[in-house]
Amino acid sequence: MTRLLIYSSDVARVSKDLVAHGSALDILRMDDAGLVTHDGAALEAGKSLPDIGWLSGEVFARGALRAFASELFKAPNLRWVQSAAAGFDHSLFANLINKGAKLTTSHVHSEPIADYVLAGVLDYLQRGPDRRNAQARAAWEVLKFREVAETNWLVVGFGSIGQAV
Repeated sequence: MTRLLIYSSDVARVSKDLVAHGSALDILRMDDAGLVTHDGAALEAGKSLPDIGWLSGEVFARGALRAFASELFKAPNLRWVQSAAAGFDHSLFANLINKGAKLTTSHVHSEPIADYVLAGVLDYLQRGPDRRNAQARAAWEVLKFREVAETNWLVVGFGSIGQAV
């Protein structure tokens, strides 16, 4: 049986997928306080011993990374960690790899982030702050702007996000 450490708020979101694995998957849930439970019973810190960890965006957003990582590092049989992070430049990832775990990520956010970058570029070139300021003052002002056409961009990093940009 494979032990999966997953954030409790993610369980409901992916429950159908987890159920599909039946009894082959043993679910360890971590809550907002960093408490890990197994079948509703609390486990002592560092004793969850997962084989797999799912570092979702919720783990990062809710401030549970330290507790979650601690559980991963204390697991002697950790084989795989799935991360929601865009890159691998945080020392946490190097340490997990050095521990022998496989590290994977998802690239589903590449296009939305590329859209966000393009929106920022357009806002800058089209003088968005100046336009919003004039609108707030109820002033009609003709503002010169630069078009995106024939501009040059330097994309630093050519991972999935850089390629989407």
